[in-house]
Amino acid sequence: MEEENLYEGTHQDMSSAFQLDAVDPVARQAAELIVKRSNEGAIEYKSESILEREGVTAHSLMEDAIEEAVDQVIYLLALKAKLSTPRSM
Repeated sequence: MEEENLYEGTHQDMSSAFQLDAVDPVARQAAELIVKRSNEGAIEYKSESILEREGVTAHSLMEDAIEEAVDQVIYLLALKAKLSTPRSM
């Protein structure tokens, strides 16, 4: 039996196989975004799971999460500033 190559095509091809019956459109959007990002990572790193990637350790996962959290704080503070400033931004 021929093995399917999960890394060919686009994330849209892979995401179309994923179906979610969420009533809440925001939850559906969040789930679709998670699948999209996961598929993009699978293509970029040529591995289906982050746990299969070479060099991934508990420490590197923690460092990546901290960096992402810091970025999130920066984006939220920038958004707060934009929302607080009367149409000048």
